[in-house]
Parts: sequence; structure tokens; C-alpha cells
Amino acid sequence: MKKDEFSEYDVFMTKFILERDQNTCQFCLRPADEAHHIFTRAFKSVRFEEMNLVSVCRECHTLIHAGKIGKKEIEKRMVRKYGSHWSDQLEEKAGKVLLWAEIKKNAEKIKEKLNGSLF
Repeated sequence: MKKDEFSEYDVFMTKFILERDQNTCQFCLRPADEAHHIFTRAFKSVRFEEMNLVSVCRECHTLIHAGKIGKKEIEKRMVRKYGSHWSDQLEEKAGKVLLWAEIKKNAEKIKEKLNGSLF
């Protein structure tokens, strides 16, 4: 995997999401060890957006990328967590263009939340 200047924040983001979801895969309820980006990390405006990630075990993450766990199943889980307007809110944020400074600021907020252990 190619590293970029935000790779260290990806580590914090994964820890943050795993903690939020109590280290539980949101699909099979086994222990989770990864976080799945609903909009890929290429969508910089939502790369560090909490509602864009879900905790998964490695097996379910593989199934998602293989298309065996589809968008509808992911959406069902996220709507349960964030409400019926989740998809619209996330799509709106994903469509925005952010400067790298704004992205870094968002990433720093997640790092601070994790260090403060808000869960």
C-alpha cells in the first residue's frame, strides 16, 4: 500500500472507529481489527469522517471488497447508527473539495478525540 502524508492519521482513525464500535465487526459481530471506508480514501473530504467508516473483521472486509457484502447491507448498518439522512449527509460531504490543510485539521481532531478516549 502506498503511503502518503496522512497514513499516520489512518492508523488513528482505525483505532478511533474500532473503539467507537467496541472492537466489534458490524456485520458478523466477531472481533474487528480493521475499518472500512464507505467512500474510498480517494475522497479526501470524507477520508477522516467518522460516518464514512465502519468496523469490520478481516474476513468481512474481504467480502465487502469482493462485493459479497453489498452497499445495501452497509447502508442498513450505517442508517441504524447515524439515522435515515446518513447517506445524503455523507454524499454531500464527499462532493466537497477540501484543501489539504482542512483535511489535516480534520485528521488532527480525530487524533485528539482518540487521545481523549471519548468512548
